Amino acid sequence: MEGKISALKKQCDSANKEKEGMVMRYAKNEKELLDQKKARENLEKKVKEVTKDNEALQAKLKALGAEKAKVSQLLETKNTEVSNAYKEIDKLKDDINSRDIKIKWTQSKLKSEMEDHKECPGMIEKLGQTVKLLEEELDSLKKENLTLQRQLDGSEVNKNIESQLKEHQAKLIMEKHERSELEAKFKELQSKQASLVEENENLSSQVLSLEQERLVATKKVNSLKEERTVLTDKLSQLQENLKEMGHLKEQLKEEREKLILTSTEMERLRKSNEDLAADMSSCRHREAEMLAFTQQLTVKNVQLQSEFSAVEEKASELEKEEVVLEQTSASLKDELEQVKAKLKEEQTKRHEEARLLARQVAEKTTKSLNLEALLTDTQSELNLLRQKHTTALKVLDVPAHTLIERIVKLQNDCAKQTERIEFLEEHTAHLVKELQKKSKLLQNYIMREQTGALTSKVMDRNKAEVSKHGGIMASLYSTKPSESMTLELSMEINRKLQAVLEDTLLKNITLKENLDTLGDEIARLSHKKS
Repeated sequence: MEGKISALKKQCDSANKEKEGMVMRYAKNEKELLDQKKARENLEKKVKEVTKDNEALQAKLKALGAEKAKVSQLLETKNTEVSNAYKEIDKLKDDINSRDIKIKWTQSKLKSEMEDHKECPGMIEKLGQTVKLLEEELDSLKKENLTLQRQLDGSEVNKNIESQLKEHQAKLIMEKHERSELEAKFKELQSKQASLVEENENLSSQVLSLEQERLVATKKVNSLKEERTVLTDKLSQLQENLKEMGHLKEQLKEEREKLILTSTEMERLRKSNEDLAADMSSCRHREAEMLAFTQQLTVKNVQLQSEFSAVEEKASELEKEEVVLEQTSASLKDELEQVKAKLKEEQTKRHEEARLLARQVAEKTTKSLNLEALLTDTQSELNLLRQKHTTALKVLDVPAHTLIERIVKLQNDCAKQTERIEFLEEHTAHLVKELQKKSKLLQNYIMREQTGALTSKVMDRNKAEVSKHGGIMASLYSTKPSESMTLELSMEINRKLQAVLEDTLLKNITLKENLDTLGDEIARLSHKKS
């Protein structure tokens, strides 16, 4: 029985140590899992931030690329417009130069024509004057001719005069012809002058229009120059944007490298998470095993508590019986010493005192019979609690020296039992300290259960055996009261039972509290896992 109890205690200690180790490993695994989850969440946040920054940078790069393409297209169109404008300006300059040359030529020609035109009226006036003079001369010559014809009819002078007159008439015809030519030439010059005036007016209007076109072209050139400056500024800004795009591309490369690193880190974390998930599944399996083991331990603890209470009761009964046995052994020792002394005295006495000695021997035999009856009673009570005592107390009809040896042996056994009881008390105190940590968890459960349901079948069998053999404990377990039960003894038993009950209740309360905290911790861990 003691070996079984010690083995059970060792199993309980090893189970508690293994349970504590499993709880510590479970807590460490939970802590590592939480740390890994936090690290994974932080990395996921970083990856999300990096992806957001990457998307923003890509959107910015796309916008800058679109703006760059748009601005480059606009710049190309503006460059083509500027080149076309420069070509138009060059063309207009060539046209203006050609027209300036043409205008200068027409102006010089007009001046020469005007000068000729100015000279023509003088010539016409001179010719008119000469014509008038010739006409006057002609009239005078006609008059003279008439007079001469009247005076010199048919004479040679008349012939000369006629010849002169013919000459004058020929000259006059020549003059008239020249005058008609001059008048035709004058009219032609006038028409030419009118056409030149019209052409001059047209050229002046063209000059004005060209001046206006030149002003418009200069304005357009100025606006194109301004646009060119704006475009150059924009081009410089775009070049700066290109530089920024280069920096952004470098940053994008760095971010991509960081993203690759974070992706590798995520893969590593995923693998570690899978490993942790496998560890968690194994931990859950171990947790289920530990829960089953803790249930077995609780059942075993209840059995051990019941067995321990039975052992305590047996120990208390053994202590009481030991006190009774010590008293009886002391009385037997005294009586044996008296018997030895009397035997020595009887040996020294003579044969005459044989009858008296026989009578004394008869009295002693009666006393020994009484002692044998008393020892048989104590032996019956001892047989119920300890098998060693039953074997030791069966043979009491042996001689006195063997009885003394057996009494010494019983005393040694009692000393060993007291040492064993002290060891058991220390060990039970240690077990009580261990059970107080867990008994609070079982408080409500045990308080709800009936008192009879908490005892095992072994205790019921022990109670039945005790009630069969009789005694004080039999009177407690049966309805029949014992005759040797007194009020003081029953009060003492009640006090001890009350103390045992309070101790067991305290242990049960601590066990219930420990179980409640363990259940809350398991629920919290399972909630975190889910």
